[in-house]
Formats: sequence, structure tokens, C-alpha cells
Amino acid sequence: MEPVSNSILVMPQWNFDLEGKHKMGKSIWELGIEDLVKTGLKLHEAVEFNRILQNVLSTAQRSKPTEVWRELMARRALKPTHPYELHRLLYYSVYANWNISSNGPPPYWFPSM
Repeated sequence: MEPVSNSILVMPQWNFDLEGKHKMGKSIWELGIEDLVKTGLKLHEAVEFNRILQNVLSTAQRSKPTEVWRELMARRALKPTHPYELHRLLYYSVYANWNISSNGPPPYWFPSM
């Protein structure tokens, strides 16, 4: 008998229009401090996180969400101690305009605790 794994793989839920373009809320370029606070960050944390986010976005190309995500990860902007909703918001907003027809499913990532 094979050992049972305790790992669970959960695929993200996506909504697509008829052309295969992902539709999910605001894009990363539209997020503001209020959106970050709604995820559970305190106001001062949201202000600081927004500063980091805006810095990343100032150097990123809008047409390359994978580059935005890579830069967020390279700067270790997201921490395991951040609310799960912040992780989720950033992921879905980075890939808000992802076209599954031409790009396939977007890469996904889950925070480790």
C-alpha cells in the first residue's frame, strides 16, 4: 500500500469571457490602500505595502504579469505573516487580464507557512 500524502493541490478558480480572457476584479494597477486594508492589513502596513507595490509597478511592463509577480517575489513583498486575503488579492489582480486562450493557465503559487 502506498503512503498517503498530506498535501492538497487546489487549483485557482477562474472566470473567462468568450475569448478566453480572464475576468477577476481589479488589476494590480488599480489597487489602492483601501483595497489592501480590506485584506486585513492595518493602515500603516497598507501604506508601506502600497509603497513597495508602486515601486514594483513603476518598473514593470503592463503586458507582462509574470514579470510583476516575479518582481514582487524577488523583493519578498509578501510574507507568510500577511493575511491570506492579501496573497489572494495580489495574485488575482496581477493576473486579472490573463488570456488563457493564448497563454494557457496562469502560473499559481501558494504561500508556505
